[in-house]
Amino acid sequence: MAFAYSLSPAFDRSERVASALAAIPPPPTVHWPAAPEGKVWSRPWPQTIAPADALRGAWDPGRRGHLEAVIAFLQREDTNAALDQLASIEWGGVHLSGGGAWRLEESATLLCARARLRIASQGDVDAALADLDAADRLGAMLVESGNWIQWDVGIRCRIAVDVERRRMAFERRLTHSQAARAIEGMAWRRQDAVAAREHLASALLAAWTLKLDRSFTRDANGNGWLVLSALPYITKWEVNAETPRRTGAWNLLSVFFNDRRTVLAKIEAVVRSVERAEGMRSAENIKALGRRFSFLDGPLGGLADSTRAYGLYLRLLQYCASHSAATAAIALSDYRREHGAWPERLSDAGDGWLSERPMDPYDGEILRYRRLPEEDAYLLYAVYVDGDDDGGADATWRLADGGNKLIGDLLLDARRPDARMDPVLMDATK
Repeated sequence: MAFAYSLSPAFDRSERVASALAAIPPPPTVHWPAAPEGKVWSRPWPQTIAPADALRGAWDPGRRGHLEAVIAFLQREDTNAALDQLASIEWGGVHLSGGGAWRLEESATLLCARARLRIASQGDVDAALADLDAADRLGAMLVESGNWIQWDVGIRCRIAVDVERRRMAFERRLTHSQAARAIEGMAWRRQDAVAAREHLASALLAAWTLKLDRSFTRDANGNGWLVLSALPYITKWEVNAETPRRTGAWNLLSVFFNDRRTVLAKIEAVVRSVERAEGMRSAENIKALGRRFSFLDGPLGGLADSTRAYGLYLRLLQYCASHSAATAAIALSDYRREHGAWPERLSDAGDGWLSERPMDPYDGEILRYRRLPEEDAYLLYAVYVDGDDDGGADATWRLADGGNKLIGDLLLDARRPDARMDPVLMDATK
């Protein structure tokens, strides 16, 4: 089964998206001050500033000098016109070639950056929410594209939007109507976790089946053999309409490799496990099934293919946790506006707001919450991939059980702006 992606003209938004992306000017180049004698910057300057770098830290132009260039870029007339064009694109299908998906991710990040600027400079929460809703919508369109690369980019876009929603809810005392507007912006989501998981499964099946069709022959019974003579060509991802032929001396060795039916059974097992997956236990099952691939399966036995489903499913769990946390953050913000303090329990903030409890997708329990009165803040987290509640300790890679493992929790509050991407001064001798 070869995969053919198609959209009805009335539903296809690909040309409009591509046109809007082409209209966005390149981001600014920032010239950092010269380092004092004996010091060097941790990152080379001048360099192009990605909007994501600005979003990883506090919106403080006085302390973070490169924000001035980002703000000037966002205030340009041509930048705003292009972003407005992108934000006006209604729901539909999209399929972008080449680096178009990554370009769309960068532009969605620009919408998030403009949302922060609108709040910081004008206090315009409604306009900021409109930008976040647009970025969320564009990410959702990628998730439904039928392509696993675009699925991954779309999920990352939606996680970035949820991070901004959490930050907005924490830093601003949202009015009741603004909180309701933010909740409404998330309620429209066309795909919940189940649908997003199904889109992932179908995208993986399409990609792997295409690769199978390009690397194996196929007889009337649906079986076939690896075409070894074509290996230099079938490792590429471009669609080749020609059916592989078993010609040449190399193909005499094909019988030592797995046949088509064997490889297809492995593909279908992984896809079924993704379709039915729930929580980290399912993730480990996906990983185990992926490890059954070997070099005897031809191009599909490569490491990238055997581990891809596991990594993408972990991304889906992160998306689910991020969405739950964004919904909870808005409810918490409204509670603080009404009562003057954060609630003692997460459930106290849910009355009248949350149609369902904000769940931790890693273990199926409610997200962990703890009020921090000494900081006028709260701690919100998921148990993350190790499945253990570490009390809100940020996840780090550690040597454990004979391997390098991610130990700790996934922090989902907005107390500590992440400025790790900012350059710092270092000793020139280091």
